[in-house]
Amino acid sequence: MARSPLVWLVGVIVLIAPLAYGFYPVASAVEGVGTIEPLFEDLVLITSHFSGIVTRLRVGLRQDVDRGEPLFEYLPEGQWAVKARGGMTRPSGSPPAPAPLVPNWYVEGNRRHVARAGAMRHWMKRVSSSPRPLAWERLLQQRLNAKIDCEDQVAMEEAQAAENVRVGRADSNLVQVFDRGVGMYRDTEDGQPFPSAVGGMVYSLWITRRFQFGPAPLGEIMRPETPLEVFGLVPIPPPALRELPGWRVSLTPPGERTPVPLAVTAIEFGRVPIDAADAKLIFPDLPVTRESIFVRLRLAEAPPRERWGAPLLITLTSPTRPRLWRWLSGA
Repeated sequence: MARSPLVWLVGVIVLIAPLAYGFYPVASAVEGVGTIEPLFEDLVLITSHFSGIVTRLRVGLRQDVDRGEPLFEYLPEGQWAVKARGGMTRPSGSPPAPAPLVPNWYVEGNRRHVARAGAMRHWMKRVSSSPRPLAWERLLQQRLNAKIDCEDQVAMEEAQAAENVRVGRADSNLVQVFDRGVGMYRDTEDGQPFPSAVGGMVYSLWITRRFQFGPAPLGEIMRPETPLEVFGLVPIPPPALRELPGWRVSLTPPGERTPVPLAVTAIEFGRVPIDAADAKLIFPDLPVTRESIFVRLRLAEAPPRERWGAPLLITLTSPTRPRLWRWLSGA
């Protein structure tokens, strides 16, 4: 009995449809967040080989400086003092004084520092246990560890200075120096100039007035030739997709629909994941909601300075591949 053409047509469709579905080309999109920043490996650290205390800042963030221009003024170790506050001694036999209340600014600042330090230890442990972290991930670990510690120290100093002003002790925010002419200590903002080792833009400054420093990073200088990139975090794409060349990029400021026209010359995914909770503590300005990896998008041209540091929504679209290839590769 001959089969009707309709039966043959249905049979062909049944055979072809799965093949067409399996070989149909598709792409994956990964959405994350980031900011326009200089390549952190090319930033020049502001460092000191001696200890001292800052008496006056001479520059601010994003300010251009020449080589040898003073960044701040300081007094070396052994040449300064700070004003101490105390109370009267209680009469003999008096009940012990109640323990002073720990101020809220100190409690909150210390809580934040402990939480951020814990987040860094968690991610650093992942870097150490990863079988093959990228070289720049190890350098990033070192930079973030120093940066967070310095930022938190400065935040505590600024909170203490604000509290001194609030309670009428603004003079406690000044450094004291011994005046041999009058034979006593006096308040001062004057000190020795600390020159910049290179010319460029002050990108980070991890000091404030009355900040006690030693042989540690004090900030970063961005030289004029330093390249720029979009540095951010994206949810972890499958390994099969992560290694593909040919990703397309769209960059959009939060709350806007129009992508930012920035030409990207290279895309590089990190290998060590970071928890969303840890990322929020380490990068408080980035709205990270999922476990992510770092991504670096090298920019072809430098955008205007006013766009640096502002959050950007990153949309990465993978090259199209047959759906069957994605299934077999686990993508």
